[in-house]
Amino acid sequence: MKYSVWMLPLTLLSVNACSQQQLKADPIETEQAMQSTSKEISGTLIYKNLEGGFFGFDSDKGNKYTLRNLPPEFKKNGIKLQVNGRVRNDIMTFTQYGDVFEVESVKVLDESGIKPKNNEL
Repeated sequence: MKYSVWMLPLTLLSVNACSQQQLKADPIETEQAMQSTSKEISGTLIYKNLEGGFFGFDSDKGNKYTLRNLPPEFKKNGIKLQVNGRVRNDIMTFTQYGDVFEVESVKVLDESGIKPKNNEL
């Protein structure tokens, strides 16, 4: 009994001390993630009706991306695009749909696969 009486406060102090540690991002890793080489990716923009809805990007090579800073005029379910930009490993999204891809430029490849707006919701 005496053992458990003094173990409880010690355990609580340990847990509290661990929870107050602050994690700091390694500035070198952050710098490297932001300076990743520019890529050109072709694929199809797909609307996903999850968590309020979002657009995922399925590349022609089978990879999945969440496009960041895609201009609104390109947000059409089923449109084929060619995007230039960088993969961002220092960013997470609620969609958890592949890697985050920071869009720098966009080119429309094919609009024939665009689905009507009432199909997007």
